[in-house]
Amino acid sequence: RLGRSRKGISGGIDVPSMIASARLIATAVRTWLDGLDEAQLAQATFQFELPERYVWAYTPGPRQGLAIRDMHPDQRAVSSAIVASAMSTRTAGEIGAIISLERVLGELERGDGRSSWIRRDPELYWFAVFGDPGSPGPWSWRIGGHHVAVHVTVDGDRAVVRTQDGIEDWFVQLRYDLPPLG
Repeated sequence: RLGRSRKGISGGIDVPSMIASARLIATAVRTWLDGLDEAQLAQATFQFELPERYVWAYTPGPRQGLAIRDMHPDQRAVSSAIVASAMSTRTAGEIGAIISLERVLGELERGDGRSSWIRRDPELYWFAVFGDPGSPGPWSWRIGGHHVAVHVTVDGDRAVVRTQDGIEDWFVQLRYDLPPLG
């Protein structure tokens, strides 16, 4: 629930019986990859065996992969479909809310004179794909940025989803007298 900050909380969900979900995830990722140009593909794709696949962070800072800011509008829409393919409607919505609130938090921090406001950018989230989606062997994808880390590994008809998110919604609520997000 986003009604409270979930910093530091992580979870893994094993979904062995969802063959259709594993296929849906592979189709969404493949559709996104098919829409990228060569330079974008070089940024977005990695071999499955590389240690980069184990990088897991939701703190501010650059990541390996293709940033949302480097995608065309149609590619951004398809990247959202990747998240939706692996998450519940609620979780995909929460991730979208966290990303979109970066602008609000950035304005608040800038208004308070903080120099760190520049990191608050909804386009500073990176997508990366490891291996070949839809192949018989394992492959994975991730999105990472400030307060969002999602890593999905697919092996055949099995998908394991690991997520970590958190937001300073208490700060937004106090400043704007808003109800919790969740």
